[in-house]
Amino acid sequence: MIEYFYGKYAFLANDYECEEFFSYEDNKWLTASAAYNAMKYVGDNKKQIRNIFSKLSVIETTILINSMKHTDINELSDDVKLQIMESILRAKFSIKSLKHKLIQTNGEQIIYKNDICDNFWGQCECEKCQRENVQGENHLGKLLERIRKSVSITAALTNDMPEPPIDEVIQNALDKKMKQEQKHLFDQYFIINKTISDMSDEIDSLENLV
Repeated sequence: MIEYFYGKYAFLANDYECEEFFSYEDNKWLTASAAYNAMKYVGDNKKQIRNIFSKLSVIETTILINSMKHTDINELSDDVKLQIMESILRAKFSIKSLKHKLIQTNGEQIIYKNDICDNFWGQCECEKCQRENVQGENHLGKLLERIRKSVSITAALTNDMPEPPIDEVIQNALDKKMKQEQKHLFDQYFIINKTISDMSDEIDSLENLV
């Protein structure tokens, strides 16, 4: 189970800055969060604002969102939120390196645990939500699992599966070496037993002659 989006799983987070740009809605983006927040803007200069968002860091995106007029930010319905986020994530994970990392999570359940009371996209672990026993909907984790399934199928059909992780490669090599050593020991055991058996037969033959 994957519960926290940092360390080796930092790439799953919406504020992860990708190694290269991905395309969405006629713009290039480095983070899913910038693309998603830009889609909320409904002011007259929407195109220009989206262009600005596409060039911002995660912190700058947050500052800009907080500085905007409330009337310029569209409160999206849940269905629209999910549609937009899925489209953005599919664009993000079209980047080959990220797609391969997602595939390598290999069927693990993905839960976006957080401490910011976000129980729509994830599961909040703050004291208040824990005390009130709030059950997170974990839509981000579910979308990531859905996208992983579809890109895994496509990668398998197009012969584009990722190389196994290096620790898996090492383990496979060790397993292979162990099997070879076990076979060698078995062969030696068989030879020794055969030699002992032959010697025993010779001794019996000599005793019979005497």
